[in-house]
Amino acid sequence: MKKVVFGIVAVVAAVFAQETNATYVMLGLGQPQIDDLNDRLQSFNYSAFEKQLISYGFGFYSTVGGKFLMGFEWSCAKSKEITSKDGSVKEKLENSAWFINIGGMLINADVIRIFPYLGLGRGELVLTLKEVSLPSFDDIISGPAGVTKLETGGFLLNPALGVEFKIGGRYILGIHGGFVFDPSTGDWEVEGTEISGGPDDGLTGPWANLVFGLGT
Repeated sequence: MKKVVFGIVAVVAAVFAQETNATYVMLGLGQPQIDDLNDRLQSFNYSAFEKQLISYGFGFYSTVGGKFLMGFEWSCAKSKEITSKDGSVKEKLENSAWFINIGGMLINADVIRIFPYLGLGRGELVLTLKEVSLPSFDDIISGPAGVTKLETGGFLLNPALGVEFKIGGRYILGIHGGFVFDPSTGDWEVEGTEISGGPDDGLTGPWANLVFGLGT
């Protein structure tokens, strides 16, 4: 996924090199749909994750004619590492997503910008379960164990709204927020192999980010 992300960034940046209006970093909260996952974990003596995850990332966009907008965003979020109820397994939940954004400026003034946009992209939700006890060399070669990663994800839709203020004619400070739709909920895999009966959860859910960066 990293090669795809950086390839898209390079192409979009080259096309809009002369039109870039903002480049920014993001810090915020996301709330993916993990109720079913938490219920499954608790039924097997694991601990439940907090529903809100702290996210961070970066993005940029360009406007053409002051109205049409096209841009890119990448973000990821990680839970705090927690321990199962019996203390034998460490649990971690993380997600990442990238979007190509298209939209339009409702207000594009010297001081404030307001713009709706739609993100089309891809994301993944990863659950990692790691045994607390350190395996020996013989344990590993006799039967690989110790760490299990379960993943779900796929195509995402992300309708959103951005509100930004220009500071000093060069900097931007604002809020972007929206709601991610993940149609692939319930499709889980382990090391590239699909598994059945997974929780009907995924990246669907609301999010909000504080953004800060440079703008023209």
